[in-house]
Amino acid sequence: MKTILTDRLFLLMPFFFLIADFGFSQDIIYKKDGSAVEAEIQEVSDEFIKYRLYNSRDDKILVLNKNDALSILYKNGRVERFSEKTVLVPGGGGQDPTNPLSTDNQVMLPLPPVPKKNSEYEASEHNQTTADYIKTEETTEFSSERDEFRTTFRLGIQGGINAATGIYTNKTITPPPSTSIGLTYTGGLAIEYAIARKFSLNMHLLYKGKGDKIDMGMYAQDIEFPVINNYIIYAEGDGNSTSTIHYGEFSIVPTLVFPSSSGKSSFILGIGGYLGSAFSGKQTNDYTIRYYQNGNLTNEDEVNNTVNMSIVDFFPEDQNQDLLYIRRIDYGLYSMLGWKFSKFMIGLSSSRGMVEIEPDLLIQRGEKPKETKNLVLTLFFNYYFF
Repeated sequence: MKTILTDRLFLLMPFFFLIADFGFSQDIIYKKDGSAVEAEIQEVSDEFIKYRLYNSRDDKILVLNKNDALSILYKNGRVERFSEKTVLVPGGGGQDPTNPLSTDNQVMLPLPPVPKKNSEYEASEHNQTTADYIKTEETTEFSSERDEFRTTFRLGIQGGINAATGIYTNKTITPPPSTSIGLTYTGGLAIEYAIARKFSLNMHLLYKGKGDKIDMGMYAQDIEFPVINNYIIYAEGDGNSTSTIHYGEFSIVPTLVFPSSSGKSSFILGIGGYLGSAFSGKQTNDYTIRYYQNGNLTNEDEVNNTVNMSIVDFFPEDQNQDLLYIRRIDYGLYSMLGWKFSKFMIGLSSSRGMVEIEPDLLIQRGEKPKETKNLVLTLFFNYYFF
């Protein structure tokens, strides 16, 4: 008995930044009813075949009874057969030639060649016109259960809470503590553009609060004073200085999608970039710093005020001691990981700024006594409308 196998080659499509290769190849399940299913085989047990439909947007796993399958043609060219299909002919050497339907008169004939994709069975090739056949293969059209993948666009909303701080590089003054983290909020539109089953672009148009919250007690302890005439000077403090900067931000993130084994959810991982524009901000101060010399209190600064921020494109034209200056444009790296299921997604994202956000006249003259860049970690939740 001879079976004709058809080898198939499929193209590979490279994706963004060449960070992943998503191959378009599939296994084929040939069933006893004459149909074929293009699939991704997950498991073949003694009783069942578990598979996903090839290139389907729906990642759910389907189960086929093994008794209903003839064979599987794997994408590497290997063929696994499960049973043979018989065609009954009379007079095949049975013991009762007067009864052509006797099981003793049944002869196993080879299966017809496997039909090619998008072709039909030809009656001249797969049907016998002789009256000797009691049962023949019906002329059928090659059918497939696959659900063709289609690029999809989903629009939704995002909300979240931010842990915002700064990346500080201070060369002439004491930098704030590394734990200077303030809580802010984010919200806006979330867009998912699925290019392939395992690759998508995620875009966001958001309001995002950035800034920091400095513990002035810890800051005072870090201040280093010179020793003058054997006098030891140090400082203590309490309270906080909280800065909040309001940004409109757009991000675009190429994302890898890893479906779960159940096919009902997916894990995502992506890295891209963001561009933000500051539109307002303020600093709220409520702290006290005390200065000591050889253990004796020499001075005390108590600050309780709110300082508005002035948004500038490059550098302030002059320095106003009653204002803080913040650069308008902020951009940097954006990364995200999350878990999506149905119309929902929950995850973590981070944005690391690459722009010095506090310009002053010293920086304009080519000196950089301090640098502050934004750093934000966000716990977010998305809901997609469709």
